[in-house]
Amino acid sequence: MKLVVVSLIPSLGIWTLLIGACLGVENFTLKKLIGVFACFAGVVLTSGADISGDNDKNRGSFPHKSGQQVSIGDALALLSAVLYGIYTTLMKKRIGDEARVNMALFFGLVGLFNIVTLLPGFLVFHYTGVEPFELPPTKRIWAIILVCGQIKPCKHPLTQEV
Repeated sequence: MKLVVVSLIPSLGIWTLLIGACLGVENFTLKKLIGVFACFAGVVLTSGADISGDNDKNRGSFPHKSGQQVSIGDALALLSAVLYGIYTTLMKKRIGDEARVNMALFFGLVGLFNIVTLLPGFLVFHYTGVEPFELPPTKRIWAIILVCGQIKPCKHPLTQEV
């Protein structure tokens, strides 16, 4: 069974709410339950497109992936969503009030930690050919990346002035 990895990303909210409710960090309300069901419905609808596809006719220049590769990718995406839920819940539990933390410094240190710990793996994968790095091949993809990169910071709650 194939799932669209992108469809697993909306499940972040589901995992965050479930883990948060289990640890007593989040209150499980009817509105949140409706939100979880809406999110889950979106995951199911999006996943259905890939599940029902029986060929690679419309994949364009995207390389063919075997069922095993797709399953591994889906499992890693699901694991990522669960770990993100655990991470955000534990952060909320440990920090309590966000006013106690300098968020710019915190996320700067998270970024530095990621560079120091993940860059060696990136280089190994690239130079061994396991997962070679490529820049986006077309101007259209560059434009999409640049537009999305400008939209997200504008709408993020941490960048809004109080």
